[in-house]
Amino acid sequence: MLTLSEWLLFAATGFAAEVEIEVAAEPEIEVLEEADGTVRVEVVVAHSVAEVRTLVDDPVTSAALTPEILSVEVAPGEPCQEITTRSRGLFRPLTYTVQRCPAADGWTEVLLRSDDFDDYWSEWVVRPSEEGTRVTFRIRSDPNLPVPRSLVRKGIRRSATRTVENLLESLHEKK
Repeated sequence: MLTLSEWLLFAATGFAAEVEIEVAAEPEIEVLEEADGTVRVEVVVAHSVAEVRTLVDDPVTSAALTPEILSVEVAPGEPCQEITTRSRGLFRPLTYTVQRCPAADGWTEVLLRSDDFDDYWSEWVVRPSEEGTRVTFRIRSDPNLPVPRSLVRKGIRRSATRTVENLLESLHEKK
């Protein structure tokens, strides 16, 4: 099955008129901002829960989905891990350490310490649905930056959306 972009490329070559092709719909990404500033990004994918979990269960692999993350250090632990992350900041890299713990259907990260963030919380939830697997990524972040709060929220929303888009790209590459 071709994605829409693959079909358009194929159609441009002039062969599409001679061949009947089923075009796969791109998954629809839903982005919402909750009252407390948490950004929630959801998508339903035509992949198994196990396939999705291969990308979000490992903290290094899941961090690689977020474009702003520069590096991740994982301190092993059971059942929770301590993760120190360096991410792009406005003027310099920002560093924060979270506790990453398994949850019923995914992972939750809670801020332990940082000179650069007053608050950080995120979660991945991966559940079966009738159409495949529903993936929810939620994040709330309050960096200490000398910029308007509205600009910070816009950046978090953009980054969270791009993280889920990168997840979709990674899943597509696995097929």
